[in-house]
Amino acid sequence: MEISCRVYKPRRVRESPLFRLVEQHLEELLRVWPARFARQHGPLRPVVERVLRGFMRCGLVEHGFARLWCPTCRTSVLCPFSCRGRSFCPSCEKKRQLLWAEWLQKEVLAPVPHRHVVLTMPRLLRGIFRRRRALLLDLSQCAAEAVAEYVRRQVGADTRPGIVVSIATSSDLVQWHPHGHLLLTDGGFSDDGAFHPLPAWDGEALMKLFRERLLARLIERHAISEDLARKLLAWKHPGS
Repeated sequence: MEISCRVYKPRRVRESPLFRLVEQHLEELLRVWPARFARQHGPLRPVVERVLRGFMRCGLVEHGFARLWCPTCRTSVLCPFSCRGRSFCPSCEKKRQLLWAEWLQKEVLAPVPHRHVVLTMPRLLRGIFRRRRALLLDLSQCAAEAVAEYVRRQVGADTRPGIVVSIATSSDLVQWHPHGHLLLTDGGFSDDGAFHPLPAWDGEALMKLFRERLLARLIERHAISEDLARKLLAWKHPGS
């Protein structure tokens, strides 16, 4: 019987192009932001500087470490502390994603078929969510409400789906693009716990429900006018 042993290999942080980019330009970015970018993108939120400075300490032993040792062979290594940042540090974000996915699988998701759904909005609305980030909560709520209503219409008024909503705020090109990723059951549960699968999915009908709820919520929050909402409701491609 062979036992596979994995050897701990510390990250070469300073060799990362992303680390070098932040190291070389962070101070300049903080200095020029008010004059060059604030008018278009708004003031730089404190969380941005905090995450970037934390990233600059991530994986470097001079900023703290734990000593790991094997009681059998007495091998000892230093494990640098991580920044535990969100949505920027590739190492910490990847670990967070894996742990969250494992928790979902073991503790949350029911043993039934699931589906991944992405709900987007027109470019015309995206800047509103940049200026008023509290509306991102409304975005997630409207997405969940639209899916729940769609499932009820398809499999019964007394059913409800399992829904996990994750809001993303950027596209593949790192442009500002708030949208919702939903992991949901491919059907709904009735009060007796029985699962009722959906016979088919109609993406256009679901998007219509989401669009109506989101625009109504934005009107309620005084983020858009009723005239603009009526024009957007008439668009053929509401997510473009």
